[in-house]
Amino acid sequence: MADSIEPLPAFLDTHVQLPDGRSYELLQPLTNYRSCHDGTPQEARMVFICKQRGSQLLAEEFVMKVKVQ
Repeated sequence: MADSIEPLPAFLDTHVQLPDGRSYELLQPLTNYRSCHDGTPQEARMVFICKQRGSQLLAEEFVMKVKVQ
């Protein structure tokens, strides 16, 4: 049986603003929150389906991996 997907961690915002001005809305997690503290730097990650905010293409979705150090 597949693991159920956890909700968005409280410390993550549902909107991601990139330095170039593009902005994305996190719609649905594809993976659970995973942390790895064996390597350097220590990090956690989660993968999401998202869409670009302000985009005219309503059906266009993207996959975004969010890493936290």
